[in-house]
Amino acid sequence: MLLAGCLLQATQASADRPEIRVALPHRLSLLGHGHTAAVHGQAWLALPAGWRRRPGGGSHAAHLTLALSPSCKGEVEVQVSVSRTTQPISAEVRQYVDFWFDTGVPAPVRSVASQTNANRRWLLAVPYSSSPSLPSEPARRYVSLFFGVFAERLAPHVWVSIGLGPRLPAAVCAGTDIETELQQGLELMLRSVRISARVG
Repeated sequence: MLLAGCLLQATQASADRPEIRVALPHRLSLLGHGHTAAVHGQAWLALPAGWRRRPGGGSHAAHLTLALSPSCKGEVEVQVSVSRTTQPISAEVRQYVDFWFDTGVPAPVRSVASQTNANRRWLLAVPYSSSPSLPSEPARRYVSLFFGVFAERLAPHVWVSIGLGPRLPAAVCAGTDIETELQQGLELMLRSVRISARVG
């Protein structure tokens, strides 16, 4: 039975800062072992000032609304998953980022902020090309200026991951101030993640 208990203190969120809570998926497929394991846990993330959680979104995801300027109103999709992998978590994180920015043509990305230790890693990335369209969205209608990924080890080869994917209307969301505010909000969320979980 795989067991893990992880409760990490937020590094840059004050005790009274608003948070969102997202439940972890309840089952983990143990590839090659012919069975699944139960997962019990949840994640907490700081909620930047002015960002709001939209009702709905399911128990393992959340949608945040945000106004970065009077005309620029967007959203951030928060997705949580638990997976078993034998490859380095750095490769898993990079694949997650590449998947988000995939537009059918190469879309290389670069890191704008990150933090890593043996059991925990997060990365905030931006595409080299300016404002690529999102997959399955009408061309240039929405843009994703950044994508954030957080990962933490729950047990040997078992990781919880959280993806932060912003969507902004391309026609009205442009400018350094908007990008700076969005980046600061996403970094705050990534730095603040707390997870309490066990597997098995």
